[in-house]
Amino acid sequence: NGLIRRRLNSDIPGRIVLQVRAGGVASTLTVEPDALLFTTDRPENKPALQRINLSTNQGSLRYNVTSSVGSALIPNWLFASPQSGQTPATINIDVTTENLTPGGYVGSVRITPAAGQGNLAPQEVGVILAVGNNVPIVIREGVVNAASFLPGILSPGGIFSVFGANLSGATTAVTSTPIPDNLAGVRVEINNQRLPLFFVSPNQINAMVPHNYQPVQNAVLRVVRDNIAGTPVRVDVVPSVPGIFQQASGVGVVVNQNGTVNTASSPAAIGSAIVIYATGLGPVRNAPNPGVPASTDPQNLSPTLQPVVVTISGRPATVAFAGLTPGFIGLYQVNAVVPSGLASGPHGLVVTSGDGFPSAPVTFFVN
Repeated sequence: NGLIRRRLNSDIPGRIVLQVRAGGVASTLTVEPDALLFTTDRPENKPALQRINLSTNQGSLRYNVTSSVGSALIPNWLFASPQSGQTPATINIDVTTENLTPGGYVGSVRITPAAGQGNLAPQEVGVILAVGNNVPIVIREGVVNAASFLPGILSPGGIFSVFGANLSGATTAVTSTPIPDNLAGVRVEINNQRLPLFFVSPNQINAMVPHNYQPVQNAVLRVVRDNIAGTPVRVDVVPSVPGIFQQASGVGVVVNQNGTVNTASSPAAIGSAIVIYATGLGPVRNAPNPGVPASTDPQNLSPTLQPVVVTISGRPATVAFAGLTPGFIGLYQVNAVVPSGLASGPHGLVVTSGDGFPSAPVTFFVN
């Protein structure tokens, strides 16, 4: 009964620190590292074992250990020993690869305090295994909305970025449309469906979810390089997840009525029209086919199916149009009017999709 604190650096091996306060004395359990990476160039070359260290600042803690590879469809490759003990302790983490095909695998080691050890919650240490050369390595925190950088949540029609390692052997950008679902030998798939790609490089990929993709929870995203599947990443595909594109220092990509980009030195006037550029605003009418730009025909535009709301420092702005930007792929625009009653200077601008999902605020300047 008390305070539990956890510090977790999921992308860089570090430590997990749990603190429990009872009777005025704080007991701390430290788990280090909080992530493990095993690599081997071929299945028959077994990687060396690694270790997880457990310690407490006072007394000792009894615990149990289990390991999981997350799928019953592949052989168990992850082992932890001993499976119980008390702190201070070292847990040996071993992997076997001879029965695995080249590719990326993920698992976890779960450390559960034994009964009677207070209210400490079970903790997991993530484990990544790369079998073969140039296996793409991605974690959930590396799959982000391209505008807001919100991780792990995508939407049909939205642009997103993937950050990781060994994603591509070259840096390549598309030069024509429709954009392909295979670029320089690289694919990105969600539940085995290929996605259109804008750009690939060793550490970053820019892609989009097709407009006709059906929302789904806990989907599996993979980067496939030269037919070698990378580590599986769990993502959620929701109807909308708005993100406003940004300039430096969190200033939104907003065009003023006079055609200038909104900045501190080029603010918008009260009552003037502005255009906000975003992604992830949800379903649209006249949805383009995967990888195809939105129509430039004024009679065949692609407005959002549900109304979009814009607020500036909490004040509602009149929205004249919200939908896909003509001639672009995955890019939305919101045409709005700056409301009255705003003081000169910076303000927070938020776009909320028709199903109530707000964007992160961006800075917008008013004169």
